[in-house]
Amino acid sequence: MFLWVAFIVAAPAVRESLQAEQVLKLQLQAEALARPEPV
Repeated sequence: MFLWVAFIVAAPAVRESLQAEQVLKLQLQAEALARPEPV
């Protein structure tokens, strides 16, 4: 029972962190496309 409560409480935070990670990845990709650097 307690695990369900903890999961319900933690789910939004996990979702937010995953969303933030995706946004960071998209920003990095956009920067790489904007100014391509020689590898």
